[in-house]
Order: sequence, then structure tokens, then C-alpha cells
Amino acid sequence: MPELPEVEQFRQLLLPLIGNEIIIEKVGDHHRIVLSADELSKKYLCKDILRRGKQLVLTLQHVVSNCSKTEGDRNMRYLYLHMGMTGRIRVEGIDENWGAKDINGETKKGKGNAVSSTKPSGGGKAIIDEEYKYHPKYTYASFTSTHGVVPFKAFFCDPRKFGSCHFADNLSLFDELAPDALDLKDMNVAISKLTDQRLGIKALLLDQKRVVSGVGNWVADETLYQCRLHPDQSYLTTEQASKVCAALFDIVQIAADSLRNQTHYPEDWLFHYRWTKKKSGKDALGNNITFITSGGRTSAIVAAYQKLYKSQQPSSHAKNLKMLRVRKVKKKKHVKSPDNGKKRKINESQIIIKVKITQGKSICARVLEEKRKRNESQIILKVKIMQGKSICARVLEEKDSIESFGDRKKIKSERNEKTSVPMALRRSSRLA
Repeated sequence: MPELPEVEQFRQLLLPLIGNEIIIEKVGDHHRIVLSADELSKKYLCKDILRRGKQLVLTLQHVVSNCSKTEGDRNMRYLYLHMGMTGRIRVEGIDENWGAKDINGETKKGKGNAVSSTKPSGGGKAIIDEEYKYHPKYTYASFTSTHGVVPFKAFFCDPRKFGSCHFADNLSLFDELAPDALDLKDMNVAISKLTDQRLGIKALLLDQKRVVSGVGNWVADETLYQCRLHPDQSYLTTEQASKVCAALFDIVQIAADSLRNQTHYPEDWLFHYRWTKKKSGKDALGNNITFITSGGRTSAIVAAYQKLYKSQQPSSHAKNLKMLRVRKVKKKKHVKSPDNGKKRKINESQIIIKVKITQGKSICARVLEEKRKRNESQIILKVKIMQGKSICARVLEEKDSIESFGDRKKIKSERNEKTSVPMALRRSSRLA
């Protein structure tokens, strides 16, 4: 799947469209490309190409003759592009090596190398343009700039059809994403979101709405490999979280620059040695590469460096968010019997309450064991949370009716009378 470095490269390929009128065409059949005939019949002026994480947006203005500035603002449309699993932007003459390089120094085949093709696009269903001969395979949309003698044309290709393309009236989808990993204005915010989290570090990095956006499978694996952290490691310290953020920023910056300059990624990166179809391999230093499932994705790790420390616990600041067990102390009460006046001791039930606090936001109280007794009791549970606040959770025990000692004795005597009948008489009555 194209990740932040690749999508940033796609944005760079589309930059020549800015400031020019463009024509958008839909080619072939793609159920995720939602472009109506009315939208395709209009001409648009490309104002900007935006990106956040893996999401691309073309800022377009509908070209209308003799329109005022206010009317022009109303005609603004936003074309969202998402690459999905195999989507990409292709332009003639630009090689997509994706920074890949094998151990012999040659560019890897099958990792995104673009080969100019004159075959029909759209999986063989496209109409060939006589004036523009370059048509990459699996093209389902194209963007043509009519400025200049030779038109500039970019193609949206998607072999597996998991990508998407649609119009919108605003940038609300951008607001739902976390800050871009290539443009972290406040690194301390990202560090605080990675520190003392119960969830594994890789799952946190892959969540596009939680810490940063744009991080995919290989970027996360490369970051954790360079930080010597296991993908399932939780409760990171501030030092570990700072190291992860610094490594992540360096990796996406170097990768984006390498793709822009058409150079390979550094030779000691795990990226060059992980594409073995889950077969064991060696990294640049000769260490074994193994594959595990973490965060719902296949993860390449070097077990010699990336060890999982299950004993690593949250810091003292986060211990208040851990599960607490509180037990009620036993108390003895004397109850006078109505019949003989004898005193008998009744032990109140011992109730175990398990309280779970998640991220200081929600509290879930669950009674694990409850033995009902004959009197009503109240249990007050105090739980300390972050910032010195306290919450009182009160558990009321159901009141059970108290049977008098005399009633119990009467019931017992009636049972004894029934059992005192000889067995022979009971058998004869049954036969009768």
C-alpha cells in the first residue's frame, strides 16, 4: 500500500496542474470512483494540491465566464484521491522505483517500477487517445492540463480497485485525520500520546486518527527496527516515545526526498530486505528477519534487537489508570433471635469490586463476586485519577428478606414429620 512517502511523491507529480485549466476523465469501470457525468462535463481551474497522511485533495474552481470573486468561491470543489492498496499516480517519463534496491544494487522488480505501456488503460477497456500515446495499464481516471503546446496528463491507476476518487464541498475529511507525520509542528503532543499507552506501539502508529497520519506497515516496521522496539511493546517511557517520533520524522523525510530525487533509500534500512513473502531473511547486518502479526498487520522484525518486555509497567503518573481491587472489610453484628433470645453472629458478605479506568475518561465497575446476606449495606469506593481528582463509586447490596428463627424451626419440623412416615407405608400408598 502506498504510504506517506509515496503519496507525497504522487502530489509532486500532480503539481504541474496548479494554475491551469484541467479536464477530468473517467476511464473504464471502477465502483469506488464516483464521478457523475455533470461533474466530468465541467472545466476546472486547479488552485492547489493538498495532502494529509495518505489522502490527496485537488482544490478546484469551476470555470465560469464573467463571474465575480464571491461566485468563484462558491464554485470551489475538492476532489479527494485515496490510493487504497495499489493505487498510484503515473506520468510519462517518471520512474516509480519507490526507493527499492536489492542486495545486488539493482532496482527491485515488482515494487512499483513503472514501465511505459501503449496498451489500453482501464484493464483493456480504455479508449486510445490518438494525440497522447502514453496509456499505463489499469488507468481509471486522468487529469489533463490544456496549457502549453504539449498537454500535461496524469493518470490514476489502480490494479486491485481499492482506491477511491470523489468530489466534496469542503475539507472535512482532512479534519478527521491526525497531524501529518511529515509536518509535526508540535512534537511534544505526539510524544505524550505515545507514552504510557496500554495499546501496542505499532497499533498506535497505524491509527490514522490517533497520533499521526500517513504511517503504514513498512514505515512503522522501519521506525521500530531503528528504535529497537517490539511492535507489541506497550507503556512506552517518555524517552522511548521521543526516540520513536524522531526516527519516524527522519524516515519519512529521507524517503520523500529519495523519491523526489529518484535515488534509493539508505542501504541499511530494513525496507530492502523485508519483501520476501513472509519467508525468513537477513537484514543488512546478517541478523534473522522474522514475521509476526501485530496491530492486525504482518510485521517484519529482527528478534535479536526487538524484544518484548512484558514486565514494563506504566509510570507512577499512569498507575492510577490501572485496574484496582477493593475489598470490603468483614464486620460482625449481633442479631437477637425472637424465640430463645440467643445471639448469633452474621458475617456481612465480602464483595470484590473491579474498577477499570481507560485513559482517564471512562470508569467501568463490575462486581465479580457477591454473596447476598440478610441486611442492607453500603460500600463506598474511592478511586484516584489523574490531576488529583477523586471519584466515589457506591455499590448497594440488595436487601434480602430476613426469615425469623421461629419460621425456620417450624419449616424444619414440618419436613421432619414428612420424613418420619415409614417407608413401607409410603410404598403401599403409592401402589394404592
